[in-house]
Amino acid sequence: SMYGGFNNCGLLAPRPCSYVTIVRSPVARVVSAYEYFCRSCAEFGRQCGREHPKELTCPRMTLEQYAAAFQDVYVRAFAGATSDHAPPQPTLALGEPATAADFDAAQAFMRQWRVLVLFTEDLGEAYPLRAVGALLGLPDVAGLREMPHSNPGTTVVQKKTYFEPARLADVATRYFAWDQRFYDWLRSPEYVQPVNVSHAPQVGA
Repeated sequence: SMYGGFNNCGLLAPRPCSYVTIVRSPVARVVSAYEYFCRSCAEFGRQCGREHPKELTCPRMTLEQYAAAFQDVYVRAFAGATSDHAPPQPTLALGEPATAADFDAAQAFMRQWRVLVLFTEDLGEAYPLRAVGALLGLPDVAGLREMPHSNPGTTVVQKKTYFEPARLADVATRYFAWDQRFYDWLRSPEYVQPVNVSHAPQVGA
């Protein structure tokens, strides 16, 4: 996972090791996190006074304030990933934008370790599970026709807000330009996955 640390393969060398991560469209991700963690104070209010109390004023923050705190998290996380024998990556600092150097470093890490990238938007399709099964050499998993859904439920009633498209576009431009570019690159044929991955539903699957 993105926040699980990326030094494990270096620690396990020379044993075979692979990374798998799941990413989501940057703006959809921050809107979901804003409604769940900030406005609904989910998971025992972790972002409503427990974590980063100086930087986060949830549930009173606007979407723009929240996005500014968590901007370009994908690029900054993968740029700070380590593949050597090193301590786990530190928690990302809030409110810091990514840079062109971060983007290059994130791409370099993904290429070096050929990280299997799955996408939240596609988890209803069969291909993500097949891809993981192929990576692990598990034909029974790779042959499953549906991605099982796990929803443990929550006692939190999420507050759903409609955001104007122009407002979301402004958030994307101001706070997630590098993340969007990174996400689009991972989606494109230019990024070579470690196994054959098709983002389109398979005919007859």
